[in-house]
Amino acid sequence: MSTAIVRKPKELQFLETLSKRKRFTSKEKRYYFNLQRGFEGELLFSQFIGKLKNDSIILTDLLLEYNQTTFQVDCLLITRSKIFLYEVKNFEGDYYFDNDKFYKKPRQEIINPFHQLSRAESILRQMLLSIGSNTPIESYVVFVHPTFFLYQSPLDIPAIFPNQIERHVSFLMREAGNVTATERRLASRLVELAKKESPFQKLPEVEYAELNKRITCAACEGLSMRLVKRTCVCGVCGYKESVTTAVLRSISEFQLLFPNERLTTHRSFTGVESLYLRTSFTEYYQQILNRLGQKNGLTMFDRFVSGRMHREVYPLWVLSYSKFILAINRFYLHSLNKVLS
Repeated sequence: MSTAIVRKPKELQFLETLSKRKRFTSKEKRYYFNLQRGFEGELLFSQFIGKLKNDSIILTDLLLEYNQTTFQVDCLLITRSKIFLYEVKNFEGDYYFDNDKFYKKPRQEIINPFHQLSRAESILRQMLLSIGSNTPIESYVVFVHPTFFLYQSPLDIPAIFPNQIERHVSFLMREAGNVTATERRLASRLVELAKKESPFQKLPEVEYAELNKRITCAACEGLSMRLVKRTCVCGVCGYKESVTTAVLRSISEFQLLFPNERLTTHRSFTGVESLYLRTSFTEYYQQILNRLGQKNGLTMFDRFVSGRMHREVYPLWVLSYSKFILAINRFYLHSLNKVLS
């Protein structure tokens, strides 16, 4: 059975995380919204195309380069007889053609998706020939949003409209037979050639000082998590999450936004200062460290009960409780950085 796996782009993950902690400008909101809508469109189409019961191969979100030209492939369906190339658009509302230009009503010109499709098909065909494949290509722009409507549409454009997607999938079920080793090798070769990151992708610079540092809610993405005994509870939607899970998720968010920086006492999204004073920090940090794995053959618990912890941290207890708390904090963040590096 065919399966279509659509992975969320790194740029979208980055902006999604950043949006929870920073107020976006109008331009940033618009860009983030368009990326999100595009991903949702690809996800929706993958659900349709994933219904295929034959042995076709589905490749999604391929970033390819040929002859110093980079092009994006939203979805590629490799069958025994031909390759189907899909440019997926999640446009909402009314659009129209005018002199080969593409507009959103009333008169907002946008990039013609059929020109994008034609360019991608041409480069893909050249690329396939260069790796020894002359498999025919059939390409379409797929409009997935149910409210999309195109006025003045030429009869011969390679388009699949929202109410035609199911019919197209039924056609593929009848026509596309099981693939052979040749098609599987071709798919593997295309995956090998795909670039991991776009050369044009530029993630925005982030200033730590301008971000909200609180732990976010995994359900509603709010910043109203409070500690009730040993559980984080959202003050907005009531969602409950263990402290360990919440801190691990916040650490992942910090790493995504600041991949080259180390966690420190004052640079993290764990909300550790307030949590330490109201819960058993030793217990939940041991869980976090042990869940993240082992290093040099010793678990984090082994490190906790020996060596540096006893030499440097425990003696502070008799001097000052607050110094002891901060020392525990630094010790665990140091250990986290060791595991994560």
